[in-house]
Amino acid sequence: MGVYLLHRRWRTGELAAVEAESPAHAVERIAAAGLSLAYADLKGLDAPRRRLPDADLRGADLEAANLSRAALDRADLRTALLTAADLRGASLRRADLRRANARDADFRGSDLRGADFAGADLRGARATGARLEGARLDWRWSAFVLELLRRDAGNREGAHRLVTELAFAPDERPYAWLETVTRRSALIGWVASVIGRAVQPGDGVPEVLRRLSADSLQAAGSQADDAPDEPASGFYWTRAVHSRKTPRHSRF
Repeated sequence: MGVYLLHRRWRTGELAAVEAESPAHAVERIAAAGLSLAYADLKGLDAPRRRLPDADLRGADLEAANLSRAALDRADLRTALLTAADLRGASLRRADLRRANARDADFRGSDLRGADFAGADLRGARATGARLEGARLDWRWSAFVLELLRRDAGNREGAHRLVTELAFAPDERPYAWLETVTRRSALIGWVASVIGRAVQPGDGVPEVLRRLSADSLQAAGSQADDAPDEPASGFYWTRAVHSRKTPRHSRF
């Protein structure tokens, strides 16, 4: 056991001095006590499988943190810095990630049901295999669009090719993924119907896309409820990492 001193971001003050086995254990103890970790400097924190439900992590610096398989249900992560954070297999059910910076974050296999991503920066994020039911998504970036289309592709002609193109397309501008979609006009109706099933109030989806989605769902009728819950077998593209010289892809 040692004493770990936690600071606030930008070294604006001490947060807490905690007797614990590791920095991750110290953070876990603070969260379990119901104390705030708002604006904590936790950059690079190595805390896999830690239990942090209901944690107040508003504005915390969690850049490059390892939170794989951590329990972050209902955590308050508004405006948190999650750049390049490892959240694979983490549980973030009903977590609040509004306006979080999650660029290049890894959400593969995570439970995001009911989470709120409105206004979050998700450029380069990966969400293969993530559970998204009831989540309020940010439609500016392609991470969630890519996953929703991937799992719904089935044997639809051209769908897998479109998903692959999206995975390796630049994601630096809001709604850049729409350019890739519009080049495949035969699939626009399908894309709109998939998005339409995931639209939530206040998620900022463009009005033109909302109307197109509504039209597609109305035309499809009850068929919209038959989308498969599991991703298509053997199809696990994630995305290119454009900050590197060569594209990278992986299998979930």
